[in-house]
Amino acid sequence: IKKLKHQATPSPSTKEEEQFWQNRRMTRQQRRQPQPLPQNPVKTNKSVVKKKKSPVKTQKTPAKTQKTPSAVRMSPTSSARQPAPGLPSGWTIEYRKRNNGNTKGHVDKYWFSPITKKKFRSNKEISRFLEALEAMHGDEEKAFALFRNKF
Repeated sequence: IKKLKHQATPSPSTKEEEQFWQNRRMTRQQRRQPQPLPQNPVKTNKSVVKKKKSPVKTQKTPAKTQKTPSAVRMSPTSSARQPAPGLPSGWTIEYRKRNNGNTKGHVDKYWFSPITKKKFRSNKEISRFLEALEAMHGDEEKAFALFRNKF
């Protein structure tokens, strides 16, 4: 069996063929090197290459910064806690509006117990706490401990 030797590359007849064979001889490293961008914008059929603007440095003046809370206290009438309707005396309710995130603008309600000012997030929690409070004969600390243990 005869082994065929690689044939020599044909002599280029045009500039395009010469460029083609020149590109084939490029090494991988040469092909991976980034090509420099043109100085002036050049329109191509896909996109326009734009010249990058250099950032302008300005002097920053020290300003007083205030932290904005993730939730702002608000209610239909005032921003403070107000008496909670339908609950025993001393219970208060607070409305907080969300300022950040996907649920921005949503208003949350929080209820607070009369003596220890413990926070509750639903009527179900309040009813469970009131049952525990009744079982502990009005002691909020013991009732809250019982409530947290899933009374």
